[in-house]
Amino acid sequence: RFGEETLDPINQVRGDTKEGYYIGDEVDVQHMDPKRLKGPNVWPTPSSCSMTDEKCRLFRDTMERYRGEAIRVCMELVRYFAISLTSANGSNPHLFDEYFTEPSTFIRLLHYSAEESTPSEG
Repeated sequence: RFGEETLDPINQVRGDTKEGYYIGDEVDVQHMDPKRLKGPNVWPTPSSCSMTDEKCRLFRDTMERYRGEAIRVCMELVRYFAISLTSANGSNPHLFDEYFTEPSTFIRLLHYSAEESTPSEG
């Protein structure tokens, strides 16, 4: 079946049915880097889904704000980790900053099908 993901091929008799929508760094075509999974996102449009133009824009704005906030929280956590590791010698919250100048971040929205599974049958 198309679109199934088999995570345990030894024990699974059929795949995990779900739809996935990935949102990453917004990079224009001229600066895309497929090896680092950087390129333009494919955003919904009224012709590609049942949403109005306004709802499509709202979806994009919401997801971009969410992604930005998630990156901010992650960087705050990295800085707390740095403080905890350097507190004996004077804390340095920016110890790891140089390793996070271009974080590779993705939002993965999933929609699982209504098909019931029977784990005991694989």
